Amino acid sequence: MLSFRVHSLTRIIDFFRSLKTNDPLAIREIDGINLRRLYYAALAAIPLHLAHIAFFLLNGSSANPKSLIWKGCVVYSHLGMATWMAFVALILFLARNTKGLGGLGRFLQFSVSLLYLALGAFLTSADQLVTTGIVAFLTCSVGTALVFL
Repeated sequence: MLSFRVHSLTRIIDFFRSLKTNDPLAIREIDGINLRRLYYAALAAIPLHLAHIAFFLLNGSSANPKSLIWKGCVVYSHLGMATWMAFVALILFLARNTKGLGGLGRFLQFSVSLLYLALGAFLTSADQLVTTGIVAFLTCSVGTALVFL
């Protein structure tokens, strides 16, 4: 029984090793695809963040201090992400005719995905001031998965 488990585990490890590639052409192609996805995601995300900012700024004032803190958290977090995504879109637009961004491209991919997960966690934490939901984190998680998987 132990030899069967070892053999099965060895086959699984070999399978995952076969998925790893060190081929620079494949890595460049994968990076190019991911950067194009990131560029179009940035173009879609910027108006979305600006719409959130406008909605929360124009949506009446509240006398409740917790509600004001919550609105400020939402507005400033969306402002920060809109700024970052505009910066990412600008870099990717300017570098569209180059052969690749190399390490910078991978940094942009990982930074955007991590920042969106952090945004979801932050907004969910801020939401706890007014409601007990985790919709913001789930939305950011699914959005990140849709772009990068």
